[in-house]
Amino acid sequence: MMLEKLWGAIYRALLLKCGEREWQEEKPSINPPLKAHDLNQKIKNRIIIMHRVLFVCTANIFRSRFSEEVYNHFAGKLNIPSKAFSAGLKVGEYVTRSIYRPALEQLKYFDIKPKRKDELSVHVNDLDLKVYHKIICMDEKEHRPMVEINDQLSNVSVDYWNIVDEPMVSSQISLPLCYEKVKTLVEEISKTCNWKTNQLLSGNNNL
Repeated sequence: MMLEKLWGAIYRALLLKCGEREWQEEKPSINPPLKAHDLNQKIKNRIIIMHRVLFVCTANIFRSRFSEEVYNHFAGKLNIPSKAFSAGLKVGEYVTRSIYRPALEQLKYFDIKPKRKDELSVHVNDLDLKVYHKIICMDEKEHRPMVEINDQLSNVSVDYWNIVDEPMVSSQISLPLCYEKVKTLVEEISKTCNWKTNQLLSGNNNL
């Protein structure tokens, strides 16, 4: 029993050395002491480093929703502990709150089935932004002025892309560009997640 409590203390200490985690409790084992390989595997099974990304556009019906669906599609295919959500800076100022048809058409073209097709747009101010590791606004020229006058975003780090809205740029041009940027982002974050997990299991104390 003392040994099992010791392993539990070790697991929790390791969890404090990474970013955000979700702890999955298991019943204490009554088996003999674990070998090093088995212990590493047990630690790996218990630790989930969940990296969260937020995509933001104006109405949360077009670019950000498309990006969210593409991101979660690739994160699922790569089996990495990362999820995306999306929101808008001016939700409520538009009649339409459902995902925009051209976004659905492009998702279909890329053979991606949207998981939140029937959900309505969300205002960025209604979210707890502290849970997101990366926040991306889709078009710097359009969205930076909106961010700068939003008090809830004043102390938040925001990255900016240059995915221009319709009708200035057709969705058949902007969304394929967006698709490639999101795909690259997932691949980059995948490497980061794998590095953190490997460093944790190797006993690196600098995380």
